[in-house]
Amino acid sequence: MLKNLVYLLLLSFSFLIESPAKSQVKEPGYTYIPWERIKINDTKKNESDTVVVIITTRKFSPDKLQLFSKYQDEPCHLHYVVARLKNKTWNLEIKNSFEEAALEMPLKKDFLFYVHGDGKTFADVLEGGLRMSILYGVNFVAFDYPTKDEELPFWKNFQTSIINVNNAVASFGKMINEIKTYRALHDNTGKYTLLLHSLGNELIKNSPGLQHSSIVFENIVMNAPAVKQRKHSKWVENIAIQNDIYIISNRRDIILTGAYFLTFKSYLGKKHRKPLAENATYVRLDNVAGHKHSFFIDIELMNLTPSVKHFYDQILHGLPADNKTCCYLKAKRNRNNYSMEKNPHCSFFITQEKANVNTPVAKPMTELSLTDFINQIFHTKKFRTGSN
Repeated sequence: MLKNLVYLLLLSFSFLIESPAKSQVKEPGYTYIPWERIKINDTKKNESDTVVVIITTRKFSPDKLQLFSKYQDEPCHLHYVVARLKNKTWNLEIKNSFEEAALEMPLKKDFLFYVHGDGKTFADVLEGGLRMSILYGVNFVAFDYPTKDEELPFWKNFQTSIINVNNAVASFGKMINEIKTYRALHDNTGKYTLLLHSLGNELIKNSPGLQHSSIVFENIVMNAPAVKQRKHSKWVENIAIQNDIYIISNRRDIILTGAYFLTFKSYLGKKHRKPLAENATYVRLDNVAGHKHSFFIDIELMNLTPSVKHFYDQILHGLPADNKTCCYLKAKRNRNNYSMEKNPHCSFFITQEKANVNTPVAKPMTELSLTDFINQIFHTKKFRTGSN
C-alpha cells in the first residue's frame, strides 16, 4: 500500500514538472545556445572579450558537433576550457592546467568558482557563466560534470547525476589544489569565492583533505544544498579552506521538494536543524524567495527583492555579510542563524571601504537590461526554463 502511494505521488509530481531541473519558474534572460555556436577556434583576443573558464569532467570529442558529451571522462581527467564570446559564437580554447586558463582572464577581478546542480549540459554552463559574469562582474570559473541525459526520465536522470557527482569528487579535489597553488603564485589577484549549488554540494561534503589546510577562499557559499540535513555539522566543521561559510536555504524550494519525493531525504537546503555548524552562517530566504531555487541568478526575484542581489553582491565578492549594514537579515535565536526580511525598515549599501578596487561590485541590473543584453548577443528570443 505504501509503495503504491509513493508511485502515485511521483506520478502526480511528474505532471507538474518535466524534471527537477525544469520545475523552476521561467527565469527571464535565458537564451538557447545551440552547439553550432560553440566552436573550437583559435580567435583573435581582445581585452573587451567576454571570457569564462569551464573545468569539466566530460568526455571531449573534437570531431563531433557536441564537443563535450553527457558521459564522464576517466577519474581525475580534467579539461580546462577558455571560452570567448565573439560575434555571437563561443570560441573554445583547450588549456593544459587551471593556471594556463586563469591567465587568460582579466587581472584584479574577484574570482567566482561555481559548481552547478542537476540538469546541466555544457552549453547550459556556458550560458550560466555569461549571466553570472554580467550580474556580478567577476572572473567566472565553473567546475562541470554531466548531469543531464535527455533520453532518461527525470527520476533516472537524477539518480545518474548522483552517481556522476560522487565520481567527480577526486577531480574536484584536484581543482581545489590547483586553485590553491595558483593563488599562492599570483597574490595580486582579487578575492576568491566558491559557490556550490544544489546537488553540487555533494562534492564538498565528500571531499577528503579539506581539513588542516591553508585558506583558499574568502567565502564558501552552499546555496540550496541538496545534501542530507542530518548530522551536517560534522562535515561542515571539518572544512578549513575558507574564512567564512554561508548556508542558504528556503523551506518552500520546489526543486528540493521534488528531490525529497525521489529520495525521502530531508535536505539541508530546505531546512536546517540543530546541531548547527560552529563555522557557518545560516541564511533562510523563506520570506522572500517563494518556491524558487536558484536565488543568486533569478532576475525576477532580485527585482522584487533588491536585498537578495545586495546580499549576493557581498558574499560572491568574498566580502562578509555585515549584519550591522545588512539590516534586512534578522537574527534568529541560534548563533549565526538569520532570515531575510521581506520589507526591511532600512536602506542598505556597500561602503566605499569595502568596495575597493580589487572587489568591484556589479551595478544593479534590471530584468529588461539583462534580457536585452543576451538577446542582442545571440539574436534570438527563445526562452527556456531555468535549470539548477
